Amino acid sequence: MNEAFQRAYFPGEDAVGQQVGYGEEPFSEIVGLVKDSAYASVGEAPTPVLYYSYAQVPSLSTQARPLMVHLRTDDDPAGAVRAVTRAIADVDNTVAVDVKTIREATRFEFALRRLGSGLLGSLGAVRLLLAMIGLYGVVAYAVASRTPEIGIRMALGASAQHVLWSVLGQGLRLVGLGVAVGTVLSLLMTRAIADLVAGVSPTDPITFIGTPTVLALTGLVASYFPARRATRIDPLMALRKE
Repeated sequence: MNEAFQRAYFPGEDAVGQQVGYGEEPFSEIVGLVKDSAYASVGEAPTPVLYYSYAQVPSLSTQARPLMVHLRTDDDPAGAVRAVTRAIADVDNTVAVDVKTIREATRFEFALRRLGSGLLGSLGAVRLLLAMIGLYGVVAYAVASRTPEIGIRMALGASAQHVLWSVLGQGLRLVGLGVAVGTVLSLLMTRAIADLVAGVSPTDPITFIGTPTVLALTGLVASYFPARRATRIDPLMALRKE
């Protein structure tokens, strides 16, 4: 049995030596425990599996099933494929055989995953650009509507640096609120996407630290230019508008 079977049916106890049955087959004794493996896809959740010897339970399936053999080699995999193909042909050259490396066998699935990742990455980049443009527009509008106020403050002695940080702070507060809400929603969705990622934890710390950092830097850049423009407001012109 695999580890998922142990967790599902024998939690907290040693299953080796226990008796299990399958359908109408007689009970069998569990003789070993193996690690969980992926069968249908790379990112699938571990499934409880019992392993039977085909010779031991020949009636497990009435359908003709192919014999699958996994070979591990330290040499060139392509050379091993040729050697295995020749060895099978020497035994019986009428057998239909398909020998390929693990990389070749999983190429289609990984190609689909790369395509999906590329599409999601492209959509993410477009959304980030739209968010940057939107934030720039909001902060620019805020600066334009506060032109008289900023002019009065500068006329009363406010420094350009003070005005700069005041406008930047307004933009960064919007970014901070968005990042906080997005992080909470992302954490809530991790269980839903757990089966869609392979090799990376859904709560990967690099992702949850790197993404807010990128968003904060993007917000900083989007807010900087309107803030910089605010420091160049002529107090006299602003007061005349008022």
